Amino acid sequence: MSRIDKIFGRTAGMLVRKFGISMVFVRSGVAEYDEYTGEVETPATRLPLKGVVTPVKADEVSELTQLTDVKIIPDPDVIGSEAIQVDDVFEYDENGSTVIARVVESKQFRGDSAVAYIVMARPQ
Repeated sequence: MSRIDKIFGRTAGMLVRKFGISMVFVRSGVAEYDEYTGEVETPATRLPLKGVVTPVKADEVSELTQLTDVKIIPDPDVIGSEAIQVDDVFEYDENGSTVIARVVESKQFRGDSAVAYIVMARPQ
């Protein structure tokens, strides 16, 4: 076990579960050709989890992000070790309506396994 796992391993997940809101992480699947229908399908996996959503600050804007984006810190224990991709989506409620936020950029902080994720996403 690496030093970062020993020191911070469970801290991010505990804080996100305590202070986060309920949301759904939709992990896009791998495109598969269905030989019977002749169509290409991309099955998605829906993972309910908790996450913290905050607005993007001016100093966090990059060539990929803009001020109207949001920063999402999801529970790393639910996400697992597979990296978050730009085809993935987060769904959460805000002011009584469901927000669908597409991943623009994802940073993963690792030890032996994912310790934390910080995701920049664009609400649709």
